[in-house]
Amino acid sequence: FFDSIVPPNMQRTHSPGVVVAVVNDSGILFEKGYGMPDFQGKRAVDPEQTVWRMASVSKVVTATAVMQLVEQGKLDLDRDVNDYLKAFKIPEKFGKHVTLRNLLTHTAGFDDRYIGKSFRTKEALPPLQDFLKKMLPKRLFPPGEVFVYSNFGNALAALIVQDVSGEDFNEYCRRHIFLPLGMKETSFQLDKQRAGNLYQGYLYQEGNFRTVPFDYLGDYPAVQLLTTAAEFSRFMRCQLNEGTLDCDRIFKPETAVLMQSIQFTPKQKLLG
Repeated sequence: FFDSIVPPNMQRTHSPGVVVAVVNDSGILFEKGYGMPDFQGKRAVDPEQTVWRMASVSKVVTATAVMQLVEQGKLDLDRDVNDYLKAFKIPEKFGKHVTLRNLLTHTAGFDDRYIGKSFRTKEALPPLQDFLKKMLPKRLFPPGEVFVYSNFGNALAALIVQDVSGEDFNEYCRRHIFLPLGMKETSFQLDKQRAGNLYQGYLYQEGNFRTVPFDYLGDYPAVQLLTTAAEFSRFMRCQLNEGTLDCDRIFKPETAVLMQSIQFTPKQKLLG
């Protein structure tokens, strides 16, 4: 099935490389790479080796980290996030405070910004707390009432994990999520080893491919998870098994059920 649809769609969308992984709670049902991660032609896409930026799928990892600390009683989903933040506070507005539940469901009411959050070098990337303090957006809506997709909100939840745990967010995830699940090459940071296996981004314009360099994103917990198809499949299986994989558990079944249940629905009048 995938051999019949992936190659022609790669050609149609001008995609040099694609990886497909299909899992259920028992294991990997299908896993295959197509094409090349770059146009140098020296390597093929490998589900075990090729590293991809997971973009907004990264948010599920941030939510998992939050829920681990909720389970331990260190965080409360409905408490004012200002009680946890150390570097700055969310300004008062609407007479309602912002909660972690708001951040994780994109209902904090924040505006969102995309300009000014990309950096060309690792050295130019500011610490997470400094970036979020500078980029703090306006509050447009009372929290808990309107869904407004927010990279900032998810990254702010990651900062709370960092502030409360006392660990760098990436290191927290490495220690408490990735390594227990056997995801040894997964990280929010790009090092030399991952860079050697990273896909090359391209922009197709007027019949030509233009190389797009890797950029370092200030709100990285929301958008910059770097992993392979094989390793992220382990994370997906863990979620499908309510927090456990191969006898290793990252949170309790009841925590997984809470995380995966509906927390917000729009008002009925918006549904027409």
